[in-house]
Amino acid sequence: MKPLAPFSLERWFDKYEFVVDINLCASCAETTNTNQLLSMAKDKREAYLNLPLDYIESNGTAAFRQAVSNQYANISKDEILAATGASEAISMLMLADVTRGDEIVVQWPIYQSLFALAEALGANIVKWLPDERFRWHTSELENTVTDKTKMIVLNTPHSPTGFCFSTIQMKEIVHIVNERKIRLISDEVYRGVFYSDDYPAAAADLTPNGVSIGDITKPYGLGGLRVGWIASSDRDLLSQCAQVRDYTTMCCAAPSEFLAAIALENKEQLLREKIKHARQNIIQFSQFIENNSDKLEWNIPQGGYTAFPKIKVGMSSYEFCSSFVKEADVLLLPGSVFGYDQYFRIGFGLPPEAFSRGLERFATFLKNI
Repeated sequence: MKPLAPFSLERWFDKYEFVVDINLCASCAETTNTNQLLSMAKDKREAYLNLPLDYIESNGTAAFRQAVSNQYANISKDEILAATGASEAISMLMLADVTRGDEIVVQWPIYQSLFALAEALGANIVKWLPDERFRWHTSELENTVTDKTKMIVLNTPHSPTGFCFSTIQMKEIVHIVNERKIRLISDEVYRGVFYSDDYPAAAADLTPNGVSIGDITKPYGLGGLRVGWIASSDRDLLSQCAQVRDYTTMCCAAPSEFLAAIALENKEQLLREKIKHARQNIIQFSQFIENNSDKLEWNIPQGGYTAFPKIKVGMSSYEFCSSFVKEADVLLLPGSVFGYDQYFRIGFGLPPEAFSRGLERFATFLKNI
């Protein structure tokens, strides 16, 4: 295995995330606390307070796996493998299923671990590129896939752009993977956060070749629990991933899975307010872009909590974001971490009042450029 490249996005957050006044580029919803979760399931409060702090099942407790499987149409609890966040889910899949020389087609840009781990394992990464408005076309995917392609990796809703594949597009992608017997890895950690009525079924529901990665961090603001999962009807693959987990975390934390199950059982209630706030922030930012159209442009997100505006002034994304955080104590994510140096990521998961304060400082910063 080759040495892993530095994780550019995570190094940026390691430097700034916990010291800035306003994080305007986080990709998850506003934070949910323990009391909020237990208030949604008052009958479970006592059980939580008396929960044994021992090891739990490596593949996840039955209660948690059932709560996850309820998010799918065709996936049972025995086709769910718990993970310590989506990051571990990605690691397990790559270590279990990627070998030297494999050709992997990756939607580009994408979260770094979705390609860097495979690359370190000796895989050949082929980029499925978007058009100038960051839309991915299945006709281009057909032109990109070859007879050597083993796996297609995508992310929908997509970070950083907010793009979502339509129902028709997902059917076309499924046709490609079924016809050519290709594995489809779909990072669906933002699933549930959509701004239109056209949201397709999960990859794991659409084809036996489909694998869905999920977690409770992004939609519900529960990153501190560190709980994610792999969903797939390919039980051999899940078994191989479970064997990888024997060498990593072995199992999740019992309190985390307990609370994660509560979150999933009450997802509509949790999401209602968070999506409402995200919509308000998107409307605010749309007006902000209009007021600063000489310096910024963007595509309105279709889902998730992020967008990827273009910088129209003569600064690199690193210089732009570094200057902003130093001058205003507000954090944006430079597009250079995704390989696009004239863009930056902004997040819409903040409470609207905090988002507004961030935009006020952003407006001042832009005036001074």
